[in-house]
Amino acid sequence: MNIFAQSSFKFKPSQIQIFTYFLFFYTLCASIFTGDIIVLCLLLYTCLFSYLSFLILRKLSKKYKQFKNTLISSLIFFLIFHYTNSLIGLIPYSIGLLSIQLYKNFGYFKGLSIINPAILGLVTAEIATYLIQIFFAIDINSLPFISWWGAQFGNYFSLILIIPWIAYGPRKWNKQWVLIPFITLFILAVCLLNSATYIIPSLLSSTTYFFAAIMLIEPRTSPTKRNQQFIYGLLAGLLYFGLRHLGINYYELISLALANSYYFILRQIKLQKNITTPQIPI
Repeated sequence: MNIFAQSSFKFKPSQIQIFTYFLFFYTLCASIFTGDIIVLCLLLYTCLFSYLSFLILRKLSKKYKQFKNTLISSLIFFLIFHYTNSLIGLIPYSIGLLSIQLYKNFGYFKGLSIINPAILGLVTAEIATYLIQIFFAIDINSLPFISWWGAQFGNYFSLILIIPWIAYGPRKWNKQWVLIPFITLFILAVCLLNSATYIIPSLLSSTTYFFAAIMLIEPRTSPTKRNQQFIYGLLAGLLYFGLRHLGINYYELISLALANSYYFILRQIKLQKNITTPQIPI
């Protein structure tokens, strides 16, 4: 009995594994709900392209990260950057995926991430899209664009999927103090800036929850200490809802990039203080 117990298989996934499984399941559901086989093919392409570039680049950088660490950013990119149904559209899409892998292997500054890798991929793909339009005179409307299509799908099915993660993930990662001020601002913004008929539908929109629970609490670009988390979440919320109220395009990406930059600068200041502060011998 003891021998059997010792040799029995025990499945104890890490937090990053749990998140990878959840996000892949979420992504698969989003793809199926489109009812378009092209989207499922694009998901397969995303995984294969990411894996091949991961294998090549990790040998060049000699940073032997696990594939799940880079797959997460690729799946987020897939869910936000509107899927393409043209071969030409795969060019900026692939460039965006490649930029994520390059950043994961070569872009960290002293081991610190300046920005969420998915944002870098989205911005790179968007720039590539416009360059293709300029140099090849191709209509931009036929190419992919940032749409957050996978953040909300199947009416409220995406919300049903993401609520368990909101209850589980941030607490397990000890990131709940990022969400508390952000969600509080979300509720206030919806109640104060919308008419009564739009309050409930706005609160049930899963796009904001996806942004907060999937992207805002990304481990390498969000604080670990409670007071820093609160300020980080408050800053992100003020930027997110302020820019949205002003009608600024891509307010989600701008607010997250600025919040990430704030935390990166904060860590740099702390590192400099640790370097310059003399050690007092005991």
